[in-house]
Amino acid sequence: MEGCEDEDSPYHLFAVVVHVGVGVNHGHYVCMVKSYDHWISFDDEVVEPIEESQLQIFFGSTNEQSGDTDHGYILFYAKDPMDDAESFAKASQAVKEHMENSRRSNE
Repeated sequence: MEGCEDEDSPYHLFAVVVHVGVGVNHGHYVCMVKSYDHWISFDDEVVEPIEESQLQIFFGSTNEQSGDTDHGYILFYAKDPMDDAESFAKASQAVKEHMENSRRSNE
């Protein structure tokens, strides 16, 4: 988004709510969540691990006539923690400056 702080920061997908059905008035919702680098499917009382490649089927078909009715409804993203050396260096410098200022104020 233009003008946002850290607009180039990377994000990663960590959950998907999926609508399974043939319209807004009919269907069922399930959720896939990434936890500790593994994907887990939550479908009412059925909770089971799934392969990341299986997520692809929940994003609908590019062919409108395919009859594919499983669609990612809500996608949840999280900002990646300091993923590069520059971010780490900035954070380290900020901590160092804070510690030095605290030390000076205690003198």
